[in-house]
Amino acid sequence: MTKRIVRRAGYSITLELPSEEFLHTPRPDQRNWILNKVLKEAADDLDHANSRTGDMVQGAALAGEISDVKTGFVDPERIMENWQIPVMERMAQLVCSPGTDILEVGYGRGVAAGYVQQQNPKSHTIIECNPHICNDCRAWVDENKLQGVTLLPNLWQEVVDDLDTYDGILFHTYPVDEEDFALNVGGSSTFAEHFFEPASKLLKPGGRLTYLTLESDSLGRNHQRALFKHFSSFRLSKMEDLAIPDETADALWIPSLVMVEVVK
Repeated sequence: MTKRIVRRAGYSITLELPSEEFLHTPRPDQRNWILNKVLKEAADDLDHANSRTGDMVQGAALAGEISDVKTGFVDPERIMENWQIPVMERMAQLVCSPGTDILEVGYGRGVAAGYVQQQNPKSHTIIECNPHICNDCRAWVDENKLQGVTLLPNLWQEVVDDLDTYDGILFHTYPVDEEDFALNVGGSSTFAEHFFEPASKLLKPGGRLTYLTLESDSLGRNHQRALFKHFSSFRLSKMEDLAIPDETADALWIPSLVMVEVVK
């Protein structure tokens, strides 16, 4: 058996490997190096998380029933909280520019769509599954007499095979049922992970993808590995001093957010 213990102020981490065949390396010192590195990183992550707890808001519990957001009426504040408005602006700036073809997955309150239009895209395709929100989108297009905007009223999974290719993609949708929540929130590095492979096929060479990371000041290693499975590179920046309310129902409890610009 292999046993490693790392001790820091206030806690210790113990790792036990019953079999020497697990993490079998050509030389024993290589195995030791990897184990020590993994434990140090785990302890560093805990220390950093502990240092940020004073910045956290109370937030709402993540557990609970998810109502039928595919067809029912959804309160605007539940669709998108106001603290995300500057985030939507930044997302549009990251992947949109004049004369480009843009895909937006999730219309929501239409905030990001408005910022996309400010970039004067050549085309703007919007996928939205909720019929009430689709009506809002149609009204927005008509009211502003917009050209080049196409609304696809469906789940993205249902139309993905019929889509074109794009210069930029904004993905800011949400779990539509309990199964979606369990699989793509609880079981993934980030909710957008299940869209990474389709997005890599929908982007033109050099095209860019952005989404809500819900990570406050870095990307986890599992998150980065998921990106590198499908994309050549990504750039990170950080938005700070976000006005996250104490009663937020989102899974971001620290007022900073990592913005990601993924490049095909």
